[in-house]
Amino acid sequence: MTSTRAGTAILLLVALTGIGVTTSGATSLHSSRTSEVLGTRSSDSIHASGEAFATALLQGVPIPRGAVRSSQLAKPLNDPNSGILLGNLVDVHREYRLTSALDVGSFVRSHVLSGAVVSGPNSASGSNINPVTVYSETIPITDRHISFEEIDFTVGSAPYDSLELRIDALVEWEPVRTVLMPTSGVASLTVYRKLSLSESSSDPISIELSRPDVLKFRKVISDLSNTSNSMCAEDSTLFKITIVKKSGAPITWSATADECPGILTVLSGSSTTLLYDRSCPLETLVASMLPKGKADAVRKQLGSCWLKP
Repeated sequence: MTSTRAGTAILLLVALTGIGVTTSGATSLHSSRTSEVLGTRSSDSIHASGEAFATALLQGVPIPRGAVRSSQLAKPLNDPNSGILLGNLVDVHREYRLTSALDVGSFVRSHVLSGAVVSGPNSASGSNINPVTVYSETIPITDRHISFEEIDFTVGSAPYDSLELRIDALVEWEPVRTVLMPTSGVASLTVYRKLSLSESSSDPISIELSRPDVLKFRKVISDLSNTSNSMCAEDSTLFKITIVKKSGAPITWSATADECPGILTVLSGSSTTLLYDRSCPLETLVASMLPKGKADAVRKQLGSCWLKP
């Protein structure tokens, strides 16, 4: 996933040990969500639901003319992105032999799925894999179970100067957990005008939210997709919403949005819920609250959104 903000961070490519990755005119692989956990899927039912979603997604991907479906490639291809496991990442793929010379990059850019953002070429090589070039399409979120959708086109050479192609549908599928922001107490929004991936966010602007504002945030947050615990090597805080019973009292509820990988961490008592914070309605709402002339750079950054629906 290749956000213009989160793509600037150095991601922890924990599943790619020994593989060299280089980019050309593109942001990093899986820019907005790389899990620190390489463990098992949360349940068979979750995986089955995600697999069905990914399979349907893959079936809608255009296939280059002349590509022949293959059950066993001469030189097996690995999609570097699929090795960067998310909490409940599902990867469904198909493989093809290309019978004629094909500029896969041009094909991908001319057959983009609706609303998708294309990145690449990204290249990967290593002692145990066939060198490959990857083009990715990051797709707008279309389901509350989903916090990541991507199609990867992985190209590698084959004997006799021919090419092989692997197409992956990658989906992070999570159970839906609806978060309802409280409507009582004193609610505040804090936005940071100075962001740094290597240092703490600074120069805050704090705004007390009116009841109509609180109701808007409550609605937007209740519609967010769930996500799994993830991390980047560098991060910063974008904004924070807090609620106290009265001015000066301890915080009873908070929602903190980070720069990379893009998680809204909601704390309510002893409960923690992770939501996907790259929602355009959420970012646009936060941007609309900022005073004009005092935080224009932040407003522009938030209001632009990474992927518009």
